[in-house]
Amino acid sequence: MINVWFVAVPVFLLSTYLFWRYMGAHLKEEYGEKMWNLWSSRLYFWNGTICTCVGVTFLICYVLKQANIVSL
Repeated sequence: MINVWFVAVPVFLLSTYLFWRYMGAHLKEEYGEKMWNLWSSRLYFWNGTICTCVGVTFLICYVLKQANIVSL
């Protein structure tokens, strides 16, 4: 059995990277260069990114735990 932390950290980093690559370009285009360079726009973007990726990581780890692939 694999410890959950050896799975959760790479899943979180991978989901964060993929979310950033996909949504960062989309929102940068939608907001425009001037609005994207303001700290408030990026703050909300990273806040949403972290919350979304924590949820995705939790769901993946929960499914893996229920399938008895990882343990606590």
